[in-house]
Amino acid sequence: MPAAFIELARGKQSSEEELIAHCRGKLASFKVPRMVRFVSEWPMSTSKIQKFRLQKQLIAEMEQGQG
Repeated sequence: MPAAFIELARGKQSSEEELIAHCRGKLASFKVPRMVRFVSEWPMSTSKIQKFRLQKQLIAEMEQGQG
């Protein structure tokens, strides 16, 4: 399931629905995120975003919603 993690520029606002609608007009349907999560800090190694930590966070969130 495609998901997007977004850090908005300071002073900017957007909603999950707006971002998904924007993607629908620009991306193939299978690439359009089904979920958008806003972040203020990225889990980093020395120089790269630790994507596996974002994935774990999303999975935990989804499991809590189901239980």
